[in-house]
Amino acid sequence: MLIVTDLLGNSERIVSVRDLQRKRRVNGERELSFTLLRSDIDTIGFDLVQEESEILFDGDTYIIKQLKEIGSGDRTYKQVDAVHAFFPKLIDQYKHETTSGTKTFAQALAFVFDGSGYTYTLSGTYDTESFDNLGDDNRLALFQQILGRYGGEFELVGNIVVIREQIGIETDFQFRYNFNIKTLSRTVDTTNLSTYVKGFGQPLTDSEGTPTGNYKVQGEYYSPNVALYGIREAKAVHDDRVTTIATLNKMMQAALQDTPLLSLELDFLDLRAAGYPFIVPNEGDRVLLIYEPMDLTIVVRLVEIEESFNFYLQPVGTKVTLANLNKDITDTVSQFSRTTKAVDKVVNQDGTVKTDILSDDVKSTVAAVQAARKELAFINGIRSVKPTNTQHLVAWTANGIGTSEDGGMTYQEAVTGEGVNLSNSYGTLSLANVEGVDEALAEADGRLDALEAINAGTRLTTLENRLKSGRGTTAERPVLTATDDGYLYFDRTLLKMIVWSGTAWINVDGTVL
Repeated sequence: MLIVTDLLGNSERIVSVRDLQRKRRVNGERELSFTLLRSDIDTIGFDLVQEESEILFDGDTYIIKQLKEIGSGDRTYKQVDAVHAFFPKLIDQYKHETTSGTKTFAQALAFVFDGSGYTYTLSGTYDTESFDNLGDDNRLALFQQILGRYGGEFELVGNIVVIREQIGIETDFQFRYNFNIKTLSRTVDTTNLSTYVKGFGQPLTDSEGTPTGNYKVQGEYYSPNVALYGIREAKAVHDDRVTTIATLNKMMQAALQDTPLLSLELDFLDLRAAGYPFIVPNEGDRVLLIYEPMDLTIVVRLVEIEESFNFYLQPVGTKVTLANLNKDITDTVSQFSRTTKAVDKVVNQDGTVKTDILSDDVKSTVAAVQAARKELAFINGIRSVKPTNTQHLVAWTANGIGTSEDGGMTYQEAVTGEGVNLSNSYGTLSLANVEGVDEALAEADGRLDALEAINAGTRLTTLENRLKSGRGTTAERPVLTATDDGYLYFDRTLLKMIVWSGTAWINVDGTVL
């Protein structure tokens, strides 16, 4: 049975489900996907299937994270992808507090889960670990962090997180050729195979805080497989938090992939829907795999199970991903662990990026930006603030350069892709420094002489004598009389020189303005 509950708490059973699939992985990851058709029996339930709605299936609650609604002719259906509620619920809870020091696994778990709505059980033997400012992150990220530090795996039983050194049990179940295996594929990957690695802990600094190039602890680790594969050096391990050689040795061994990665994927015959008493092992369980055509007789571990269900919610197909448990083959880990380890390589425990992984070019660029921030602010572009008057700003954006005199409340464009905005100017422009002004004035002087006939015989004096002039916008033109004929005016709105004829403004060539 599938039951949907929306954000308002309305619940309804949904029936018209197609292509229902469930994925289960080691470390609790569970995903659910299906297609829901709009039908008379699912009129209410269809509308309740929305983003962030909860889906209850087989005792587990999932939250819809991806929803696609499709119309085809007169039919409408929704494609749904949901994840187990444990993960988004922990992501949505932020742990602002921090804690430091040496802690047991139980102490670290209590710090993460207290007040979360989830409890935990812990079994196994684990070393203590030292933390520096554990916290200030969402609870899921913190759980992933401590799980990576102490090791161990978990499974979910309701609201209880069950943590063991390794989940699953030994079973007498068999995957066997000509019995229940339909297809089998085997993949071996040696892309990142390495047998030697160096490690560096907390760097030492001088009295001024400058790194000396030495470290409080440093070491190297050789894999036993050096005899088989030779020395293959991996990227060095750097962690500013590490102050003991024991912790550094654990980190170097954990970071080194010194054996090939083996992945087995098989599609087997699931007869549960036909009524056979056929039990399928769970994720983490160990089973026997016998496949004569590939000469395989090994104990394997289930790390992922993908099940398909029919209209009646009966399992009709199962695919599993397996990992070899022999000591010479690395146990395939879930994406959960791989992601955590990859992030730990580049991010410190407090969330800052480790500087040793940056190139020299990136470091110099970061230093330049930090220096520039003393004078500039990078807010929706680049802003510079006048130190003596913080109301005066200059902003550089994709639209151009603008100025503000009210602290950034409003801006006036100064330079855009179209050119310089002459209406936004400051100071006085000396015509003596403008190329071509002398020639233009000489030409205007000649044209003014030609205005004598237009001005009813009034003789205009030359520019070198008593010629009056001014400049401004159209609205700022002076009020003149007949005795002011010959007055030159540069109109900033029209961007050209005009002249007063005694009765009206005209072009300098005598034509009507």
